[in-house]
Amino acid sequence: MKRKMTFTVLLSVTLALISFTNCINAQSNFLEKEINFLSNPPIIDGLLDNNLTILEPRYFPVINKDNDSNQDIPVSYRIAYGTEFLYIFIEAEAEKLIYRDRAFQNGDGFHMVLTKPKPDNQPTDEFYVLACSAVDRESMEWTRNIFWYYNVDHIFQRTSIDTKLMFAEQDGKISFELILPWKDIYPYHPWISDGIGFNLSFVKAIGDQHKNIYKVLDAELGNENSNRAYLNLKFQEPVHNGEPQTYFILDKNNIDNTEVLSGTATTLSSGDYEEDLLVYIMSGENNLLDSKREKYNCQKGITVNHFNINKNPIPSGGYKVEWKSINNKSVGEMYLTSIPEFNQNFYNKELEKVKEKISPSSFYTLKYQIYEVGKELEEIKPYETCGKLRITISQLRSTIENSRNGTDIIAKKTGFVRKGYKSKLDSTLQPYMVYLPDNYNPNNTYPLVIYLHGSASDETNIIGFKYLIPEGFIGLAPYARGPSNCYSWDNAQADISEAIDAVIENYSIDEDSILLTGFSMGGYGVYRSYYETPDRFKALAVF
Repeated sequence: MKRKMTFTVLLSVTLALISFTNCINAQSNFLEKEINFLSNPPIIDGLLDNNLTILEPRYFPVINKDNDSNQDIPVSYRIAYGTEFLYIFIEAEAEKLIYRDRAFQNGDGFHMVLTKPKPDNQPTDEFYVLACSAVDRESMEWTRNIFWYYNVDHIFQRTSIDTKLMFAEQDGKISFELILPWKDIYPYHPWISDGIGFNLSFVKAIGDQHKNIYKVLDAELGNENSNRAYLNLKFQEPVHNGEPQTYFILDKNNIDNTEVLSGTATTLSSGDYEEDLLVYIMSGENNLLDSKREKYNCQKGITVNHFNINKNPIPSGGYKVEWKSINNKSVGEMYLTSIPEFNQNFYNKELEKVKEKISPSSFYTLKYQIYEVGKELEEIKPYETCGKLRITISQLRSTIENSRNGTDIIAKKTGFVRKGYKSKLDSTLQPYMVYLPDNYNPNNTYPLVIYLHGSASDETNIIGFKYLIPEGFIGLAPYARGPSNCYSWDNAQADISEAIDAVIENYSIDEDSILLTGFSMGGYGVYRSYYETPDRFKALAVF
């Protein structure tokens, strides 16, 4: 009996080692294989173009099943790139597509990570996670292709209309075909970026409720508020015999009004060639602010050229940068923010001067905004535009200037108003969102509906759920000190309670008519908050 058990253990260990070795070998092969170059974008119809059979099928080294009895389904993918795009084709042996809600998670669908690598290939906080789903109804079209995550703390951002996904059923196989423009994952590009990290996860629905998950790298692609692991893509040196192709990006998409704007152009040519590039800086009113004509000599293959653009200072504001080649069909555009001067200490001193002329609520709201702007300026990436941040700085300056005359702009606002308060728990500044009816009258009392946000979201999420606020109600959305704490730690419950107190202190609330509602993780938060303070709420709604 003991000998049989020993043999069983050894067999299990051996199989595990074989599986691990196969996984390592598959990943090593991935690192050695180059990504083929395509001179022209494929036709995106869900089927592999005849001329693309040269793309070698690649197989997923990692397979996770949510049920051991799940059917083994062979799955492969092909990958290629062009001057303006990344191309993915996935194929699985199955008669029919299965359509599910959020198929990129539940099948049939996939999600893909593209990252900015870190030294020693450490997990990175700079990435895109593109989610793609087979869809069969209008209500799920938003899941066809969308950025599920961007960097660590942004979720569900739309792609451009130039990202295209199609799927098909044919000859006992289902297939997905994607073209993703490099401009949609700006500023990543094979000839300009210092490497591009990659992971791919295909999710195949099995039966009515199960699924298999196939991965290039055994790492989570969809986890919230986390860095991403990846393998580095290796791109084939392009062979191109057609018209030259050029791609251009800015070195920075946010600057101050003293900086020189610069960019990098890369041109692919079949021989000696002179590129003639025009770059325009256009104002929000579509007026020409500045321009640059850049000529440079190209040799066969890839030529990279870096140059300055503006001759004059760029005033604070939002701009569009358009570029085009005079000698070939390459064109593009991107956005630029020139950020107003901001000194956190100066703004705090100016706010202290008007403290007695505005309400305490407005004072702490402005103080929180100053803190948040300073934090965002420290964390913003060079390639990010920051239009909202620019507007916030301008509004801060204007609001403080009006306060000198005793005008409390924040106190007069209706609709959605993002506010701040000073916590009695630890003296930190915390945000919340309040909704006031346009006809709000402090002489009347109003019932209050509280909305708890879902995971990876914040208090501003209530704006998309305005229909939850009945007519004649005031709405409140606490931040609860975190996007994904399940309202159970990080003083989340204290924040909910203090946000309610702040709204009651500043607005005319019927304290016997407080309703609590929440979406997703916020639904759990409803139960948790009711458990903590059951006497505070008149009704609950979980969805």
